[in-house]
Amino acid sequence: MTNRFLFKWLALLFGIGSAFILVLLVELGLRLNKSHGWIPQFNWNTPPLKLSKEMAERLNSSKYYYLYNLPNYHDPGKRYPPVNYITTPSSPWNTSGGLIPGTYRETATDKTTNEVRYSFEYVIDSHGRRQVSADNTPKNLSEYLLFYGCSFTFGKGLDAHETLPAFAQRELRKFHAYNMGVPGSSPSGILASLMDDTDIRNQGIIEAQGISLYIYIDDHISRVLGTANWLAHLFEHQNHPFFELQNDQPQLRGSFTQRGLVNSALRLFGNSGISHYFSLDYPRLNSERARLFAVLIENMAAKMRQRFNLREFIVVVYPGEGRLFKDWYPYIKDPAIRFLDYGSIPIAKVLKNQQYIRGEGHPSALANRFLWDLISEDLKAFQDVQQI
Repeated sequence: MTNRFLFKWLALLFGIGSAFILVLLVELGLRLNKSHGWIPQFNWNTPPLKLSKEMAERLNSSKYYYLYNLPNYHDPGKRYPPVNYITTPSSPWNTSGGLIPGTYRETATDKTTNEVRYSFEYVIDSHGRRQVSADNTPKNLSEYLLFYGCSFTFGKGLDAHETLPAFAQRELRKFHAYNMGVPGSSPSGILASLMDDTDIRNQGIIEAQGISLYIYIDDHISRVLGTANWLAHLFEHQNHPFFELQNDQPQLRGSFTQRGLVNSALRLFGNSGISHYFSLDYPRLNSERARLFAVLIENMAAKMRQRFNLREFIVVVYPGEGRLFKDWYPYIKDPAIRFLDYGSIPIAKVLKNQQYIRGEGHPSALANRFLWDLISEDLKAFQDVQQI
């Protein structure tokens, strides 16, 4: 009996050991064969969205005449080598994930050839926000327009006049545009900032009331959940706030680094060739996590109403970035939150592959102009948002 028991244990250990060795061999083979590319996949295995007839007709209107004769910018299927990011005179980040006031220049160079992908200067004002205009002092504006989001909103790789808030400010008649975007941020980062009474980003809004726009992209899901791929490839944002749902309310649990071994294991998995090759990621979006994301959005809106006398809170789904929107949108219970859903727009096709900075994954100036044209047209259609 004892020998049979020992044999079963030895067989089990042999099976586990064999499986472990097989996994190591597969990992080694994938690392030696880099033809598949070492690029974060963030592949949620969701089909592309279908463009509605109404949106297709809208894009054919005269307002978007500048799209008709665009040349193709670059090969959308080309894999560009990763880049080194160098910021001078020093890093703009503070320990809470905000931005330190000052003037900075960021240069992105190809890791293989040292070719400069982009170089841009940006000014962080005394309130930790990127300046929208050169003097940053619009006059006689009665309301604010707050742009929240990540590097898409901030304008990474672009000069000040090419950012989304800058396009808005040039057209606005009564609104003062503020760039509240922070690279690498998400609803977790935005809500944590709004909950912090000492955060300078919440200060210096001089208008008495206004509108807030949150620019959503699908990768914000990864940042809220702290997925393996995101943790592995964006290590500089390890101090990103970490929320959990408790009694249908978000509870701040510190940052992802405080998850300890769980965080380390997820980073290890996210760096593996197996996760890249098979487009694997964890944790996945389920009903509970979708509700968490929706609750964060609702609490963002509530905090903004409390802090800024907010008139409207609007979620803008970035063109081509709405594949996961339908998974968390049904969990929104706040009827006052409005949505501008451009997720079904095939932005690469519409802008003929000029939607990104060349060899980079951040929006181009053309993409920002296109998005603002969509937003401004829809804001004017709202009965209670007039004279924008």
